[in-house]
Amino acid sequence: MDNSNHRAHSLREAEIELELARQMLSRRRFAMLSGILILLEDAATKCSAAGADPQSPLATAIRDLRAKTKRQYRNLLVTYGMIAAAILVVGAIAGWRLWAMPNGDSTLLITNPRAGDPVDMSISVSGSSPRGSLPAGSQLYVLVKPQGLNYWLQPLPEVGSTGWRVEKAGIGLEADPGKSFRICALLTGTTLLSGWNAPDMPPGDAHCVDVTRK
Repeated sequence: MDNSNHRAHSLREAEIELELARQMLSRRRFAMLSGILILLEDAATKCSAAGADPQSPLATAIRDLRAKTKRQYRNLLVTYGMIAAAILVVGAIAGWRLWAMPNGDSTLLITNPRAGDPVDMSISVSGSSPRGSLPAGSQLYVLVKPQGLNYWLQPLPEVGSTGWRVEKAGIGLEADPGKSFRICALLTGTTLLSGWNAPDMPPGDAHCVDVTRK
């Protein structure tokens, strides 16, 4: 991808993340403020990397919405109390560590698709786990990573007594046939909110497979 196309791609991703953040705020999903901030931080980084004018409409909109979201986030922390938040985090970490002790088998497996499979743009991802229920304070997530880009959070899996499934995981765009993608199942005590994406996975038990878009 040449520099001009890369800049255009980065700006388009920044616009999408800005619009997603606006929609989440308009629906008063204040419990997702940390996820909204992650979106806006990533949008600002992509906008800057693309060489956008700091005073451009896109850069200004991202900066203003980020400032507004930070104010709301600070107010939320004051309302509910930082001590309560700390207790939740400690409980989640403790639950994960207890479940992953050597006495227990915490191995996750993706059974469909398999490594090397050609896949469609929207697919079902399923797998197995030695335990039928998740430990308190932990969550199972499915992440998809286009080659060279961030991990992106998929819809939450349905967990049953013998395994788990995500009905519709997104594998790239219509223009992505032939490209490589990594699909990961992750069990972690870290909370991931809708719209989460990052270059690295949070710590936890994970199993990944590499596939190719049809």
